[in-house]
Amino acid sequence: MGGHIGLISTPGTGSEFWFTLPLQQTAALAAPVLPEPVVPESATGLMLDGVRLLIVDDSDINREIAQRILADQGAQVTLAVDGRAALDWLLAHPDEVDLVLMDVQMPVMDGLEATRRLRRLPQFDDLPVVALSAGAFKIQRDEASAAGMNDFVSKPFDVPAIIALVQRLQRPSRADAAVTTSAAMPMDAARGLQLWPDVLTYRDYLQRFARSYADVIERLQIQLLAADRRSAAALSHKLSGDAANLGLPELHRLGGLAERILSDGQDAAPVLQQLHTALTLTLQAIAQYAPALAAPADDPEQGSGELPESDRSGVQGLLRDLLVALDSDSPTPVEPLLAALANRLPRAALAAVRECVHEFDFRGAEAAVRLLAQQHQLQLKD
Repeated sequence: MGGHIGLISTPGTGSEFWFTLPLQQTAALAAPVLPEPVVPESATGLMLDGVRLLIVDDSDINREIAQRILADQGAQVTLAVDGRAALDWLLAHPDEVDLVLMDVQMPVMDGLEATRRLRRLPQFDDLPVVALSAGAFKIQRDEASAAGMNDFVSKPFDVPAIIALVQRLQRPSRADAAVTTSAAMPMDAARGLQLWPDVLTYRDYLQRFARSYADVIERLQIQLLAADRRSAAALSHKLSGDAANLGLPELHRLGGLAERILSDGQDAAPVLQQLHTALTLTLQAIAQYAPALAAPADDPEQGSGELPESDRSGVQGLLRDLLVALDSDSPTPVEPLLAALANRLPRAALAAVRECVHEFDFRGAEAAVRLLAQQHQLQLKD
């Protein structure tokens, strides 16, 4: 290229290498013109203006960081400390969230289990759930996807990336379409009928709920007067769960709140007053939707007679399945099994089980099933 190279070396001093290279002088290159970044427009200029987010994380620090990042961009943020609390809130507010950011590893209920339970409920089919995790290995991503999560975000957050992800995944608001799903409404019959496709069975259980819990406030007050907060918290938990199974969002929400307040040793008087008001409205709604009907007469032919030897194996299997169903504390999986057993067992044999289920006493129903198996010499364990 017409240049030269050389070496100068002095003992005790060191060496110097040099070269020359002729280069042609050229005009300076113009700086490239880059396109302006595209920023989604909103009325306020915020990138997440009005987006409703539920952030679920057991770490106070992580929740606060995520809340600040997303709220600063206009998001409306609700916080939950674990999967159980997130489920409780979502069941009471199904149309008040556009996306869930769910930590994977949490106590009480982890994010994977919470998401699996959400995906079993039709009202949450289109709710995006994004996994949050400090780990980002493929096996963790695969587990999140298998549980029903829509995407995966590693902690600490890449702020532009998570904002873009929320913009991409958020579901359209359904609040305007909701008619009876507000938590302030005492009864959401539409949601109840999603859980109970047979309207007559649904109405029957609403009536039984009304009878079982008509005096629940008095029972709670008696337990508090006896300084038995543990029993009061357990009763509140049971009320909340039964209300959720029947599409009674306000009692579900307040029952869960009462349970937490009672368990934490806080003053329960305000929440009991709210419960009293909600219970009154709920009982009125049930009376209008499911007026009490005369009980049908028993069919003496159905399920009459002794248990035939040929039916023993089938009845034994059904009773085992019934115990598993009762453990869910919900009448929904129990009723089909009771109907199947009614064709194989005397009606009187199932009376105690049915009565306990109808009164939402699932532990009592389990005891009645075991007694029934013992009477017919059936084994419930392999």
